[in-house]
Amino acid sequence: MSDIDEALSYVAELIECTEDEAEALADLVECRRLEVLLHKLKRLQNDQCSFSVLTERHAVWSDRTFGTSDVKGPIGPLKHLIKEAAEAIESPSDPSEYADCLFLVLDAARRAGISAIDLLYAGFMKMEVLEQRTYTPDPSNPDETVEHDREVG
Repeated sequence: MSDIDEALSYVAELIECTEDEAEALADLVECRRLEVLLHKLKRLQNDQCSFSVLTERHAVWSDRTFGTSDVKGPIGPLKHLIKEAAEAIESPSDPSEYADCLFLVLDAARRAGISAIDLLYAGFMKMEVLEQRTYTPDPSNPDETVEHDREVG
């Protein structure tokens, strides 16, 4: 399997599409970008680039920079999250803005005594709830929020 074929296979898995759809997508992207993507994806498989390593690295940095949980609680990072979310709204295609939000959520949760694993578990539990709800998006208003339909009663 060539590097390009391997990259297409990874892309197909990541974005949950068929390999034919990934190949069509790849036709829109020059080969060099696929090589870079493959390199990044291979790094993600490395233990040095795992989610747990990233969250631990961020926790160490945050404690050193802002103080430990006994000095700084979760409210400050949550307030900062509001500002970063506004920046993500202004630059919705910038992954670093989403990373800022991710770090602030992780930091606030950790400072509240919720580990990244606990947060992940809560996410799976919340998905069970979300999947049972009904939503009515307004296609004429694509940038507005969509909340679940609330029962009247």
